[in-house]
Amino acid sequence: MKTILIAEDDSSTLELIVAVLQPLGHSIVTATNGREAIQQAEQVRPDLLVLDIIMPQGHGFVVCKELRGRSEFDRMKILVLTSKAYAADERQAMELGADAFMNKPFAIKELQNEVATLLSQERGD
Repeated sequence: MKTILIAEDDSSTLELIVAVLQPLGHSIVTATNGREAIQQAEQVRPDLLVLDIIMPQGHGFVVCKELRGRSEFDRMKILVLTSKAYAADERQAMELGADAFMNKPFAIKELQNEVATLLSQERGD
């Protein structure tokens, strides 16, 4: 079983993402702001971080950069899941170390497939 950390400040979206990913059978931990996302990552060492960009107490790009700058998170995958659907945002996320980028709203099966794919890969594949 893998561990997924979901960092999302909107409670209804967070609940939806949890409901969509629970059937995959992995352990799920949540955070509602950037600072909490970093703290949770430090505590649980997730295999995957599903990361929103627009969050209080630590923008998603700041979280991504912070965690990618630390060797203990080298193997963790990062999926940026956001309503910011601009090419520049996707480019920036990937430059900061994200492994994948998806837009909200998302198709349930698409998110499940992306998460399964990311969790099956070694970082750097």
